[in-house]
Amino acid sequence: MSRKIGYGAIIIIFGATGDLTKRKLIPALYNLYVKEIINDKIPIVCVARRLITKDKFTELLNPEKFIAQVNQKSLSQFLKQVYYYPMDLQNNMTYSHFAEFISRVDRTHDCRGGSF
Repeated sequence: MSRKIGYGAIIIIFGATGDLTKRKLIPALYNLYVKEIINDKIPIVCVARRLITKDKFTELLNPEKFIAQVNQKSLSQFLKQVYYYPMDLQNNMTYSHFAEFISRVDRTHDCRGGSF
């Protein structure tokens, strides 16, 4: 039986600049993407304190190092659905901005308010 996760979900990773994300989470999500268990309609929002760009975040992930048998075309497509959001969790003002960001991602990918 094949399980697929389609529309209606946003995957959010907190602490995204940490070792767990680059060594385990992103490679696992990429493998699910390649196996078509998740598709390009499921955005992955990576949240961390560092004030860096998405390009810098992608460099930091260094996916080629941690993903076995990486296909550059598939990786490029997969990374299009990965977002980076810098956020200070100690500052209550950032939560409303984060909610607005998630709403924009939701509308872009037609997720219908589903995030986990």
